[in-house]
Amino acid sequence: MNYAIITGGSKGLGAAIVKQLLQEPIHIFSVARTNNPEMTLFSESTDAIFEDVPFDLSETEKIPEVVQNIFKKINLERAERIFLINNAGVITPIKPIQNADPLEISRNISINLTAPLIFSSCFIKQTEKYKLDKRIINISSGASRSPIYGWSSYGSSKAGVNLFSQTVAIEQKQQPFPVQVCAFAPGIIDTGMQEEIRSTDKTDFTELARFQAYKAEGHLMAANRVAKVISDLLYANDFPNGEVVSIQQYT
Repeated sequence: MNYAIITGGSKGLGAAIVKQLLQEPIHIFSVARTNNPEMTLFSESTDAIFEDVPFDLSETEKIPEVVQNIFKKINLERAERIFLINNAGVITPIKPIQNADPLEISRNISINLTAPLIFSSCFIKQTEKYKLDKRIINISSGASRSPIYGWSSYGSSKAGVNLFSQTVAIEQKQQPFPVQVCAFAPGIIDTGMQEEIRSTDKTDFTELARFQAYKAEGHLMAANRVAKVISDLLYANDFPNGEVVSIQQYT
């Protein structure tokens, strides 16, 4: 049996990844605040298993308990592959940092950076004694490499995800049964996050018109297309271990 743990698997890119992975025999745990009944129904017509794990990822101190409970349902002795996809993310606050609510800043960093760090830590600890294919994909962003007005929290958190992924890959090379890890920037996808960006006040986000044009001119990528690339990477022989990669490299 193969297993996958994904954060934010109930909507957007996360839901698209889940649906893609469910086409093969696999047991998926989706950690998110909201459930997605469609995924449960879809899994019933396949050889896969889908489980919702209701959880608010901003409550980072509770993540170890969540991971421990998930692994109680995983048979690592018989597993062939196990994946962790740190996908959940929030872009709020979109505004100059001096105008941002401190609680929104804290929540942004908690969900986008602290949660992936702790999930990865717990995942590695739970699997370190087992010789099987273990992979982590941390969802990054092009904003991690290029500053965008009003996105200081989001861009900084994703830059942290990049360096974290590279560092863990170095650490894991010293282990007998290493985990492979990469950061993956999915590009500009037609999801709810883009809707939120397009509804931002232009005084808070000077590049509003550019992002509205992406939608109007059909430049947004379909979530299922990106999900297929991510799914393929999870099984690929040439997994980009220790790298920060982007969708443009695979399309």
